Order: sequence, then structure tokens, then C-alpha cells
Amino acid sequence: MNLQKNTLFFGLMATALLLSACGGGDETPQPAPSITSFTPSSGETGATVTISGNNFSATAAENQVKFGAIAATVSAASPTSITTSVPAGASTGKISVTVNGQTATSAADFTVNLAPSINSFSPTSGTGGATITINGTNFSTTASQNIVKFNGATATVTAATATSLTVTLPNDATTGKITVQVGSLTATSTTDFSAIISITNFTPTSGTSTTSITVTGTNFPSANVSVQINNFSVIPTSVSATSITFLIPSGASTGKISILAPGQNVSTASNLIVIPIILNYLPTAGGIGETININGTGFSSVAANNVVRFNGVSATVVSASASGLGTSLTVTVPSGATTGKISLQVSGGSPVMSSGDFIVLTGSWVAKANFAGSARIGAVGFSIGSKGYFGTGRTESNVPVKEFWEYDPATNTWSQKADFAGTARYNAVGFSIGTKGYIGTGDDGAPTPNLRNDFWEYDPSTNTWTARANFGGTARNNAAAFSIGTKGYVGTGIDNLTTFARRNDFWEYDPSTNVWTQRANLTVAGRSQARSFSIGNSGYIVGGELSLALQDTWEYNPTANTWTQKANHPSSINSQTASSFAIGTKGYVCTGNTSRTCFEYNPATNTWTQVANLASDARNRATAFAIGSKGYLGTGAVLSTFYNSFLEFTP
Repeated sequence: MNLQKNTLFFGLMATALLLSACGGGDETPQPAPSITSFTPSSGETGATVTISGNNFSATAAENQVKFGAIAATVSAASPTSITTSVPAGASTGKISVTVNGQTATSAADFTVNLAPSINSFSPTSGTGGATITINGTNFSTTASQNIVKFNGATATVTAATATSLTVTLPNDATTGKITVQVGSLTATSTTDFSAIISITNFTPTSGTSTTSITVTGTNFPSANVSVQINNFSVIPTSVSATSITFLIPSGASTGKISILAPGQNVSTASNLIVIPIILNYLPTAGGIGETININGTGFSSVAANNVVRFNGVSATVVSASASGLGTSLTVTVPSGATTGKISLQVSGGSPVMSSGDFIVLTGSWVAKANFAGSARIGAVGFSIGSKGYFGTGRTESNVPVKEFWEYDPATNTWSQKADFAGTARYNAVGFSIGTKGYIGTGDDGAPTPNLRNDFWEYDPSTNTWTARANFGGTARNNAAAFSIGTKGYVGTGIDNLTTFARRNDFWEYDPSTNVWTQRANLTVAGRSQARSFSIGNSGYIVGGELSLALQDTWEYNPTANTWTQKANHPSSINSQTASSFAIGTKGYVCTGNTSRTCFEYNPATNTWTQVANLASDARNRATAFAIGSKGYLGTGAVLSTFYNSFLEFTP
């Protein structure tokens, strides 16, 4: 019994001693931390990561976070959340959190994103929609986490591994570098990807000058791009990667649209039809064989691509040109052409028509042997039998001359004859009666000019000159003259070089008696530079000038000694400083000032009709005469340019 009591006593004492040895304090043990998740699941150095869990310290510094073996900085903490960032040197692995000596480790790895790199890509060029493979390292295996751009244009990533991306080239890509962005890290290719321009279509497919055209396609560059239509440069009004808009310029013609960029020249499969427009044609009337300039837009700059017809008759296109101002064709009026519309067909397109008729003029001019003397103005011409005669005048050096020449149309040759026997002069008058020719009046052009009234007769059979009775009126220049039957007639002109008084008196010369007789004055005011010719038993004075150009026409009847006004000449330019001659029953007034026109007068109908223009340069103060059924005109000048060309007219 005592033994049992002792045993119990010693047991209680041992228990008390044991409890005393353990300290018996107030501290409660801390529960271990745990990690339930972290976001994001991957990131590059410096990326912010939020760790969710339990039993974290609310004091940031009391939480030790590591990415693998690399310690990270904790920027914020609560018992259930820690905010930290991926430390430098971290690699893919577990995240750990240590609190009060107790450590929690994530179940999943945190993926540390490394900077991507681009090693290569293929193909190295392509058009919008093409599939491109990019090879490199450290790409995200999640396609959407790789941002790929071609020179700034974002592509669609269709497949991804850590070392390869498959992308679709965007339509707005242009030539330049490829970039791959994973997170905030970006890799750039060392070489350019060449975005090849492609043209899908254009609208509308035809138009006239200034029509707006839109070309759609892919990969149009925003800079260093140019546009052409059939090799004619176009200025775009707007440019985007998939669209270019421009206005058809005046000088463009039907052809393919080309888009040019450095190293590229891409054209449409079909032509843009540029509908031509005929704006005008000059002259508006012309004879067979005459050159006409047709101006407008949409003509081809290749002459053979333009088909021109005059009232249905095909013409020869001599040349074609194009500029920013428009297009122009030089064509020859074809044989067989008649008055009517001009049509133009370009590169097989639909023909277009001129708004007005081109007037095909009757008659034709051909060049003959140049006048053999020096070029001049204000000479005298007449014909005797089958020969023409040409003399006096003023040369380009302002010197009056006495040279006298004979023209033989049968041989197309010139022969110099005896010089005019009077004082050298110009702006004289001349005519022929029977087998003799006559020259008189004019201006001797001396330092102090003198008007002349002497008259001379030329006999071609003896090649001699004989002085005849002085002109019956006052000395003068720029008078008008013609012959009817066996008589010659001279009138009008200037008889005072100070006042430039114009005369209207009119005189008849009878070579059989060598007598001048005054006849009825012209019934209107005086004039100078009038043109004149005779038809049958009537003489005609046309136009001239009295301060301004005159256009009136007057017929003289020597039997009745009367003047009758006839239809006005159609052109004031042509009726001054012009040249005149008569063939058969028609009279002709041609050139004058800067004109090439020629008009025919028909006394039977009292009408003027334009005939073929001079087939040479315009001129004034030229000299003309007729031999048989042909007219001849030569010399003359425009401003300071003097001519010695000589032409033959066939009505």
C-alpha cells in the first residue's frame, strides 16, 4: 500500500518537472503559407506577377519570393496576395514563398519569356494573303500572344511554336522589316520582306479626260509610288495600301494602268479605255493634201494607233504627240475627202466624231522651183503667153531692186532677163496687154523715198524695155491695176508719204496711142493695197486698207465706165497685203498678212468661196500671176522672214 502511494507521488512529481522544463509560455505556432495560383502564367524580366494563396505576411518584407533560385522583390502583400516582379536572371520554373521559415512552392511552373529573335523567313516576298513562315526563338506558343507586323502592317498569326510562326501577309503590307512582339519584347528582321504589289481591278473601266479612276489591290506603297496609263505619267489624288485614285490626264490614251514602286512595275491585265475627245482642228477648212492639226484628249501618242477619217475617207496620220495639256495629231487631208465630220478611232476603240464639219476646199497647191532671184516683197508679176514675168521689189536688206525674171512652167525653170529700165522700186503695179508687159508707179525707197509715176513697156521678143507716157495721175505706190482687152487700168494707192493720202481716182492706158485717160473714180473713199484682177470684159478691185482693212468688192465696166459694188470679200486679213490673179471666169485673192487662205470669186453668182489654202508658209506682199489654167504665187514675207518659195495653184 505504501509502495503504491510512493509510486503515485513520484509520478506526479515527474510530470510537474516535465511541464516546468517545457517553459509553459503564451506563443501560438504560425500556419504554413500556401500558393493557390499566380497570374500571369508567363512574363519577361520585370513583369508584374500576382501570387494568390494563404498565410502570407501582410508585411511585404516578411515574404521571401523566389522564381526558381532567384529572389524577387515584393512590392505589396496581404495574407492572401503578394505582388512581385520577375527578377533578372530568372528562368522558367517554380515560384516559392517563404514566411517565418515556412516555404510554399507553386504546383505549376512560371514561364519566363525570353526576348524573341528572327533567324529567317520564307518566302522573302509575296502579295497580300500569302502564307509566310517566320523562324526564330522564344516565340510564344500561343498564337495570339505573338504580334507580327510587316513594315508596320499587322499580320494574322495562324500557328505558333517557340521557334516558328505561320502568318498571313496583310493586304496593306509594304516592303520593309518584319517585327515579332512577344509581351513587351520585340524582334526585328535584319532584311526586308518585299511586299509585291498586286492589282485586283479598277473602276470605271473607261472614261474621258478628268474621269476619276480607282485602282484596288494590295501592298501599294504610300511613298515612292507612281502611276502611268499607257506609259503616260499620272498624278494620284489619293493613295492607300489597297487603293489608288487618279484623274485621267489630258495627254493619256487607251492602255494598261501601271503602278511603279522601287524594283516593281505592275500593270493591269486589261486596258483602261480612254475615250478620245476632238476639241478642235486647225485650220477648219483645207484642200486635198493639206496638213491639219487635230487637238483634243485621249489620242494615242503612237501615230499608227490613231485612225482618222474625213467624212469616211481614211487619212494619213503624219505624227502624234501628247503632253499635260492634251494630245495632238498631224494629218493630211486624203484624196477623195469631202466636206463632213472628222472621225477618230484610237487603238481599236469606238470612233468619235468632230462636232462640226471639216470643209474640204477645192483646188490644190504644189511647190515649184523657188524664185531664182533674191527673196523680196512688193514685186510685180504678169504673164505673157505661156510665160510668167517677175521683177522689181524690195529685198530683206531693205534695198529696192531692178532684177527681172521669166518663169517657164513647161520646164519649171527661171531665166534672168534684162533689168527693169526704170529706177529700182517696189510696190509698183504691172499688167500685160497682148505681147507686152508694163510696170509703173511705186516707191524708189531712197533715203528720202520718192513716189514714182513713170511707166515702162517690156517686149519679151527682144528682151528690151521702153519708156512710155508717165502715169496720168499723181505719183503713188500701192495702187491697183489690171488689163481688159487692149487697155490697161490703174487707180487708188497712196500719193503722199507724209499724210499717206489714199486716192480713189482711176485711169485707162491705151498702148496704141500711148495716152492715159482718166475714167470714173471708184465710188467710195480712196484706199491702198487693194487687190485687183480682170475677168472677161470686167475689172475688179477688192479690199485694201484705209486705216483699217477693207473687204468690199467693186466691179468696173469699161464700156459704161461705171463701178458696181459686189459681194464683200470674206476675210479682212486676206483682203489686205494679199495677192491676186484670175483663171478663166474666176478671180482669186490669196494670202495676206499672216494668212494662208485663198478665196475664189465667181462673178456669175457674185459669191466668194474659200479654196485650198497655200501649201506653204503664210505671207504678205507676195507676187502672183496666172498662166493658162494655173495660178502662181511666190516670194513675200511675214515680219522679218522673207521667202523665195514659188507655188502653182490648180483650181
